[in-house]
Amino acid sequence: MVMSENDIQPDDVRSLREAALFFGVTAKTMSDWIRLQGCPVVKGGQPGVAYEVSLRQVAAWRDGLEAEAKAKEEAKAEADAQLKMELLGTGALIDGDASGRPVSARDKKAWVEAEIARARLAEMRRELVPVEEIRAALVEAMGQLRNGLLALPDRIGEKLGLEEADIALIAEEIRASLSDLADQVEAMEGDLSPAEVAHAAE
Repeated sequence: MVMSENDIQPDDVRSLREAALFFGVTAKTMSDWIRLQGCPVVKGGQPGVAYEVSLRQVAAWRDGLEAEAKAKEEAKAEADAQLKMELLGTGALIDGDASGRPVSARDKKAWVEAEIARARLAEMRRELVPVEEIRAALVEAMGQLRNGLLALPDRIGEKLGLEEADIALIAEEIRASLSDLADQVEAMEGDLSPAEVAHAAE
């Protein structure tokens, strides 16, 4: 690629061999850059005309190639991370890859983002219910159960003509059962606050 005169600064124009020495490569490598990879030149390429290049332009061209190669490598790594999650499961990227090598921060970030997207989709489909909804429904259900059970002794006592002592005994047993139930719920659902559990068990 031949550069326009406006892009050239005369102080950095060099022959192909001088440029090769400057960048620490061989003259053949410089020639390959120009002929095969599009390295910019000031002039040359015609029969009998030697190549001349701008060192600044060649440096910028090389930086562009390196940036492009890095972007492709990162894109491939991200695609591989996504594929690994699909084939090996969501835990595959936590500690290391299939060979036991540590997973990069970028791969872990890709895994987290994929998990968030998957969770949001599951929530939209109602396959995943927010814990707040479960907590509220559980507390409400336990409250209704508590109220219904605590009303039983009086209703049963009235229908069966039970003595006050018998009614009190039934009520005591129901309260004990409700307390045990609240303890089990608290053990299963650690997110329930003590106040909510106490309210449901009262």
